[in-house]
Amino acid sequence: MFILRKFFKDGVSLNISLGESYMVINKEINSEIFNKAVADGVIMTHQDIYGYVIGKDGEHHILSVNQSAYIMTENGSTFDNVGFRE
Repeated sequence: MFILRKFFKDGVSLNISLGESYMVINKEINSEIFNKAVADGVIMTHQDIYGYVIGKDGEHHILSVNQSAYIMTENGSTFDNVGFRE
């Protein structure tokens, strides 16, 4: 079980259950897939959005430069840092 954990600059944190698998789409690395999702209206675009995570349920979770984001395992350890990197 994977969990997307977001920390926002205002101190709010959010945990989202992703299920047994997930996919990270980065605007710079996967621009074709990212742009198709925007064109299809699946996600919105904004200068602060650098990607999104898709959970096993198919839901799209936006990644923004205004937050820290991590993929966690069910026991609470960090599996991946999916936060913005310059």
